[in-house]
Amino acid sequence: MTAVALAAEAMGHHPEWSNVYNRVIVDLSTHDAGGLTTLDFDLAAKMEAARPAGMTGQVAIVTGGTGALGQSIVLRFLRDGATVAVPWFVPEEWAALQAAAGEARARLSGQKLDMADEAAVTTFVTDLLGRSERIDAMVNAVGGFAGGDLASTSLAEWRRLIDLNLTSTVVGCRGRPARHARGPARAHRERRLARGHAAHGRLHRVHRVEERGDRPHPGPRPRGAAARHHGERGPAQHHGHAGQSEGDA
Repeated sequence: MTAVALAAEAMGHHPEWSNVYNRVIVDLSTHDAGGLTTLDFDLAAKMEAARPAGMTGQVAIVTGGTGALGQSIVLRFLRDGATVAVPWFVPEEWAALQAAAGEARARLSGQKLDMADEAAVTTFVTDLLGRSERIDAMVNAVGGFAGGDLASTSLAEWRRLIDLNLTSTVVGCRGRPARHARGPARAHRERRLARGHAAHGRLHRVHRVEERGDRPHPGPRPRGAAARHHGERGPAQHHGHAGQSEGDA
C-alpha cells in the first residue's frame, strides 16, 4: 500500500481503497471523468508492478503447461518471479506460451516430451537439476478427455486416456527426486526419517469445484470393514462413461 500510495501521489491520481488485515480493496475511477481513464490503467500497472514476487529464485515444473489450464499456471508462476520448465508436445502450443510469457520468457524453458516415457522424463528432470540445482514445485496438469460411452470406446483409447491423465502424473512425480525438495517440507521429512519412519508419497484427488459445490471435504475414506458400511464399492460395481473423470489432475 505504501508503494502504491507513493505512485498515486506522484501521478496526482488517488483511488478509493480500504484494507482489513491482509486484504486490500481498490476502486479505480477518475471522478472528474465519471469513469475509467488512462490514469486508472496506468495506476493499475504500477500497482501490479509493486506486488511482491513471492517465488523469485524458485524453480517449478509444469507438465501440460501449454494447455489452457497449464498456460494460466505457468504465467502465474512467471509473474510471481519463478523459473518454469515445461515439457511440451504440440509445437504450436509451445510457441503460443512463449509469446504469452513476454518479458518473462527468459525464465521459461521447455522440451518436447512424452510424459508417459519415464526415462525421458527422468532425463528432463535431471538436466533441469543440473542447471538450476533445485526444484521447488511440480504441477502435473497433463490431461485430456474423449467422449463416448463404455461400449463404443476401444480398449486402446481407454489405455491412451489412462496414460494421458494418470500415468503422466505418476511418471512426473517419480521423475522428481524427493531429496531435492526444499523448505519446511524437506525438514519435516528428514526428521521423520531420522526417527525411523518410512518415506511415503501420495497422489491426491482434486474434485472440480462445480461438482463439489460448497460441501466440505469428506476427509480420508474409511478402510476395511468401516468402508463397506459407508457404501464403498468394488471395481466391478462402478459405472460410468469412458473419458469422464471424477476430478482434474
